[in-house]
Amino acid sequence: MADFENPQPKPASPKSSVEAVLSHVSQVGNTILSLVSGLLAAALILYSSYVLYDTFYTQESAASTPFELLQYRPEIIDDGAVPVSGKQSFSIINDDYRAWLTMYDTKIDYPVMQGSDDLYYASHDVYGQTSLTGAIYMAADNAPDGSDTYYLLYGHHMDNGAMFGGLDDFLDEAYFDSHREGLFVTRTGVYDLTTFAVIRTDAYEDEVYTVGDRIMDVEDFLREMNSSSDGHTQIVLFDEEPLQGAERILALSTCADARTDGRLVVFTVMNRRNLLKLTAEGYEGVYDGQTHGPLKVEVNYPEGTVVSYSTDGGTTWTEGLPSITDVGEMKVLLRAVNEIYGIDTVEVTLTVKPRPLTIQVLDQFKEFGTDDPEWQAEIIGEIVDGFIPIYTISRTNAGTEDVGTYEGVLVAEGQALQGNYLITFVPGDFTIAASGSLAVVADGYEGIYDGKTHGPGRVEVNYPDGTTILYSTDGGATWSTTVPMIKNVGSVTVWIRVENPNYEPAETQVILQVTPAPVTVTAHAASKRSGDPDPSFTAYVEGVVDGFKIQFEIRRADSDESKGLHSGVIVPYGDELQGNYIVTYVAADLTIEAAAVEPRTGDGNLAWALVNLICLILTIYLFVPILKLRDKYGRGKKMRKYNDEMLVLYGTEDDTHFYRLKRFLKRFRIGFCLEILTVAAALIAFILTEDMRLPMVLFDQWTPMMAALLLLCWIIDIRLMRYRDQEPKEADLSSEE
Repeated sequence: MADFENPQPKPASPKSSVEAVLSHVSQVGNTILSLVSGLLAAALILYSSYVLYDTFYTQESAASTPFELLQYRPEIIDDGAVPVSGKQSFSIINDDYRAWLTMYDTKIDYPVMQGSDDLYYASHDVYGQTSLTGAIYMAADNAPDGSDTYYLLYGHHMDNGAMFGGLDDFLDEAYFDSHREGLFVTRTGVYDLTTFAVIRTDAYEDEVYTVGDRIMDVEDFLREMNSSSDGHTQIVLFDEEPLQGAERILALSTCADARTDGRLVVFTVMNRRNLLKLTAEGYEGVYDGQTHGPLKVEVNYPEGTVVSYSTDGGTTWTEGLPSITDVGEMKVLLRAVNEIYGIDTVEVTLTVKPRPLTIQVLDQFKEFGTDDPEWQAEIIGEIVDGFIPIYTISRTNAGTEDVGTYEGVLVAEGQALQGNYLITFVPGDFTIAASGSLAVVADGYEGIYDGKTHGPGRVEVNYPDGTTILYSTDGGATWSTTVPMIKNVGSVTVWIRVENPNYEPAETQVILQVTPAPVTVTAHAASKRSGDPDPSFTAYVEGVVDGFKIQFEIRRADSDESKGLHSGVIVPYGDELQGNYIVTYVAADLTIEAAAVEPRTGDGNLAWALVNLICLILTIYLFVPILKLRDKYGRGKKMRKYNDEMLVLYGTEDDTHFYRLKRFLKRFRIGFCLEILTVAAALIAFILTEDMRLPMVLFDQWTPMMAALLLLCWIIDIRLMRYRDQEPKEADLSSEE
């Protein structure tokens, strides 16, 4: 029974046991194989992702100049190559930095490095870190000081156009023509680039990949290839015009195609940009005994610039500033030299002109039969260095002894140009008087009216003893010994005659002339209120010397009554010429202030007085709180009644259950008196400021006074209304009312 209910399993055959083991092994193997396959697939995916990321990062990092490098890119500022303001050259980061290359409107905008060989920067970036993109770098054999005439730059050919990948675009003629310009900024200069050729070649073309001072060799090679290309070099585009006068060539080289040695090279002409600007001014003046050199010598980039001078047309140069002192002309050539910004020259002229002098021979006379006097002359002009002019004086009519006056016969002779002075010789007159003849010399007068009398100035005769001097102002019709005088403005011609019994008479004439004296009439500034009559305008007179009264009037030039300063509207006027004076009139300013508020006055009538009185009573009735005194007084009566009731109830007054009636009545009386006083003050103010017979206006000088008094009355009333002096706890005055 027990065996039937719990049957035992049958033992397995040997064959079925082997199959089970094999099946289990197979399942485990499949699991391991699936796991290994999954791990390999995941590894391939990760590696592929890394390769894609690395390729993308490499391409993007070389696509254009990284942002952090832009702070070191030189810019042309004010015609000069300088780092961006506030930033420094890339040379502080890497000593291998040589230049910055920019091809306008392309992705080529990179710093240029130079290694000890032509392989280092093919696998290192501008920081010297290992990089598949490398850097743009200069041929190792090129002189870094700028002394070579043929320079070569290398750069990788990136598929996205980065580095020198964009050189492929220059194979298109239209692109080549529209992208000819670039900039190459080195430590020793700034160069404008102009593309002129594109070639395909290989890495073994020595004419292309040999650098140094060989611009002519490169030019000849390109011209030869342009006419007949060989098997491994082909001219794609060539424009010979930019080569005219070229001093340097810069070539840009990159890989051309899938061939290992295939190369694409773009050739540019390097034209050094002369950024230096030298300015100077010459000197031109009259000899003054001082030294003078070029003026305002300035350069736009003074740091590192050497300015030198040449006075022999550039044969010899010196840094000492040339100067000129004596009369003459000096051509000065100025040259400014800066290793970075170039060279500039300018020529100026230093000129010193002779200083003018005049030798004036003095007029002289003698009597017939006597020897000629010693001739004399006067030097007119300033001598600045002790110079003494050399000259002689002679009489051109020597030997002539006839009586008379000979004009211009006393002549000074000498060199016109003596040292640094240009001399002008002015001859003098010589008079020969007959024996015993008189000669007279006189001066006239010319001046401004000064209130004084003036006659002829110097009157001299050769024989004054016993000689009478006569004067005539009517052309010689009448003569008098009285010296004619002039005082007032005008002109008088005076004839002078000298007589002596022992000599023949002589005559001459002079002019006495007085011109008007200047006088100034200046108006006084004035002020007034707008709407008031103009004040009496006044002025003061300057320049009168004799008490003469200048006649003038003063008017106001405008009628504008607006508030403020009215410039020049008070205008004096009158005759310009008055007596001996010529008059100048000077206007003044008028200041207009705001109009004053005047009390209202005028003709009125009793009807208006009655109306104004009614209005005043109504105003007091409506607004003066004194009319409510009945209510306040009634409050006092109720307080007294309440206190009487409480006295019956409690028998004794205390502050808890009783009003302080005496204090209330005291303050009530004071307030009543104050309100009566304010009303009285309002009435007095109204009477003093208003005319009851005239219509009242909304706002005048009385209104603010009344408003202030009413406000005071209301304040007093409010204080009375708010009086609560320790009211009793049970008090309820409102219930009593």
